[in-house]
This record gives sequence, structure tokens and C-alpha cells, in this order.
Amino acid sequence: SSSRGWRRGCRCGKRQGERGGMAAQAPPRHSSSAAPAPSSSSSSSSSTVGQLRCNKKFRISKKLGSGSFGDIYLGVHVTSSDEVAIKIEPVRTQHPQLLYEAKVLRHLRGGVGIPEILWVGTEADSNIMAIDLLGPSLEDLFNYCNRRFSLKTVLMV
Repeated sequence: SSSRGWRRGCRCGKRQGERGGMAAQAPPRHSSSAAPAPSSSSSSSSSTVGQLRCNKKFRISKKLGSGSFGDIYLGVHVTSSDEVAIKIEPVRTQHPQLLYEAKVLRHLRGGVGIPEILWVGTEADSNIMAIDLLGPSLEDLFNYCNRRFSLKTVLMV
């Protein structure tokens, strides 16, 4: 599987410990350093931050990114304080994908690099899925490698 290569380190040719002593291994999945840098917030994301979601089990703390199908937020479990990724998609989107993504993740459960689904459902006007926070995003790793991946890395992805 392609995620195994990242556990051994960066594939851009840097040696472990280069660039500020950052370890070559991905950080623990519940570490705040595992979260990618937040993207620029919009007015809709600022109203989402701080809300309780997923049957009031998780509090949204900050926006991690967005894509063509919805937004991804860093969430914190209300009782255990574990950090998770929360994906939110409007119910009225033209091509809803999130509930289908949850179905696919259930079939792939237990595989290397596959997050565990912690909660999935529909609340108010949004489809929502809370999953394990695995580590840095592919873009974060690309930036760490000065926006250059080796051919081996590209083929492994």
C-alpha cells in the first residue's frame, strides 16, 4: 500500500532530521501537529467553528481545508478530547458524495491508511462524517519536500 512509504520517511531525498529537526515519520494521529494548516476561512466556516456536531459528540475547532464536495474541519471529542477530522457536505449539493464515501470506507475498514469512521449521518442541512485524523495531508508532505517529489514517490501515490 502507498501509505507504508510515508512511515519510512520523506521520499524527496531529505535525510531524517533536516529542516528544523522535523522527524521523518508521520506524527501520531491524535497530535495537534498532525493537522494541516488551516485554509483561508469563509463566512460559512466561521459560523461552523465551535458548533457541536455528530449527535453532540464532537466540537468543531478549526477549518482544515475544503474541496469541490465540502469542507473538512478539525474536531474534538467532547468527553475524551481526541482530535478527529469532520467532513461536512451540504445535503442539497448537486452530486452528494459523503454518504457514499462512508460506505466505501466501511468496506475498506482495517486496511493500512484507512481511517476509522466514528460517526456518519445527516444533521440539519448537512451530511457529516467524523473519522480518525491520520496525519499530514499529501499537500503538507509535498510542501515539506520543497514541492518536489521523486519519481518513486509519485508512483507510490
